[in-house]
Amino acid sequence: MKSKTHGYLFALAATTIFSFQDAVSKHLGDHYSPVFITMIRYWAFAAFCILVASRKRGGLRAVASTTRPVLQIVRGFLLATEVMIVITSFANAGLAHSTAVLSATPLVVTLLSIPLLGEHVGWRRWSAIIAGLIGVLLILKPDASGFLDPWLLLPVI
Repeated sequence: MKSKTHGYLFALAATTIFSFQDAVSKHLGDHYSPVFITMIRYWAFAAFCILVASRKRGGLRAVASTTRPVLQIVRGFLLATEVMIVITSFANAGLAHSTAVLSATPLVVTLLSIPLLGEHVGWRRWSAIIAGLIGVLLILKPDASGFLDPWLLLPVI
């Protein structure tokens, strides 16, 4: 029972931290460059990771070793680029609209799993996909101005 409670607390903490981080990123995105905000975020994250990794057996060298360094560098570059795009989206399209579009990502992944991976999607998942897309549409308010905002393309990217 204790591990289940810890799991709930960690999920709540993660949701709270990410929500706070998104709100701060949106606020800072109104005043600073997304590149600068991302740089500061990754410096803070790097300091935290170095601190945690240095306490592990083998130290930082053991934790940072990889058999595919090029893949790790490309992954890091793509993640930093994605964060800059999201910050730009928060600042220009708004936090609620950007988050609504971003929350549709699992729905898109499920839809793409059919032709790309040959997955079978049953009626329950189709119902969840339709309900999720309706929810996104309700948040975006599909009036004349809702879909015409070109800044909404950023979270799609």
